[in-house]
Amino acid sequence: MIVTKEFWFCAGHRLVGVPKCKQPHGHNYRVEVSVEGKDLEGGMVINFDEFKSLIKWVDKTLDHSFMIACDDDEMRDALESIQDTKLYVTASPPTCEVIASIIYYAAIDQGLNVYSVTVYETHSCSATYSG
Repeated sequence: MIVTKEFWFCAGHRLVGVPKCKQPHGHNYRVEVSVEGKDLEGGMVINFDEFKSLIKWVDKTLDHSFMIACDDDEMRDALESIQDTKLYVTASPPTCEVIASIIYYAAIDQGLNVYSVTVYETHSCSATYSG
């Protein structure tokens, strides 16, 4: 059985090597976290309340942040000079694929038996990471 929880967050980013995306911009990301299980204890694979800690992590860490690659020094310096700017630095460009993998491992850290994480950057563009 696969059970999915959906939630949203807003964040900015830029992708230096992609002409259309090299300018700072933002998205309203939609996230689907799917967990798997065989045991239907009480008729459920998981109580949806068990997703709360992951959603709180996303809200605290990614929501209303600017996601930036660690080697984007110019943008990083500019944003760090603005007081109270919320930055999330990624090891590689903060693509939809990278964001899906970040949330996947955060879900594992929160104790979820993750099957996959899908992140929608737009209504029609998404990336799914399944470890």
